[in-house]
This record gives sequence, structure tokens and C-alpha cells, in this order.
Amino acid sequence: MTKKSEIKKLEQLGIPYGTASNILRKMLLFSFVQKAGMDYCYQCGEKIESVDDLSIEHKKPWLDTENPKELFFDLNNIAYSHLKCNIKAIRKEYLIESGKRWSRSHIIETPEGMAHCWNCKENKNISEFGMDKTHFNGLDDECKKCKKERRKKYSGIG
Repeated sequence: MTKKSEIKKLEQLGIPYGTASNILRKMLLFSFVQKAGMDYCYQCGEKIESVDDLSIEHKKPWLDTENPKELFFDLNNIAYSHLKCNIKAIRKEYLIESGKRWSRSHIIETPEGMAHCWNCKENKNISEFGMDKTHFNGLDDECKKCKKERRKKYSGIG
């Protein structure tokens, strides 16, 4: 793909083409999951109401097993969950394995589908945040706009 083509797609879509393609794939998957009646969270059992809440998880962790590739691609080992339930399960498993404790004192409660940006101090739609599985909710702690502005400021550009 040429630079000119990339710029044209970015201008028309408002986001990079790869990002748009991934959003479309997730929307299609969510539609199929709903039609198949599989839109219930593996972790909590509640209905997954939004494409933004959908995550795919492995029922049995595949990493560091005897045959990780087989377990990773085993469709019988796949389940759908709320993103927050999946992240919570991952964090819980990690904390148990590492022997660490986790305090919720630093967490700001936000409405469903929203996250708090620590830079601009606003609650925004989770689609406005990048992914970071090291954080409790699986999202960056600052929105994409603030992160971009911070990087621009510290890189000396502009």
C-alpha cells in the first residue's frame, strides 16, 4: 500500500485502515455470536450487550502448556466474555501466581462502557483508549488524544 493510499483511507475513515478493519471484524464477530446465542459471558454468565464489551478468551490457559499451539487453536477451548470479566480473571490468576495483592484504592468507578483518563480527568468511551493488559481494566490510563499530545510535546515536534 502506498503512502498516498494510506493517507486517503485515513482521511476518509478518520482512523487508520488497519484499525478500521479490526473494528469491522469485531463487529462481524459480535453479530455472529449474537445470532448463535453465544453472547453470554463465560466468567459471569450475564448477557454481553455491546461489541465494546466482547472479548475472546481461552477456557484453559494455553501458555506454558505441553502443546500450546494445539490448545491455542482448539475452538472447544474458546469462550466469549465481557472484556472487564476477562481482564479481571487474568489479573486474579496473575496475582495468585505471583503472590501479590491488588488494591482498588487507585481505581475511579466509571459508568459502563466508559474509562477515566488520568491526564484530562474526564470519563470517556472505552473506544477512546488503547489497550494495556497490565492495567486493571485492560486499557491505557490516558485517552488516545492525551497520549498523542503528550508524545508530541515530549518528542519536540510542533
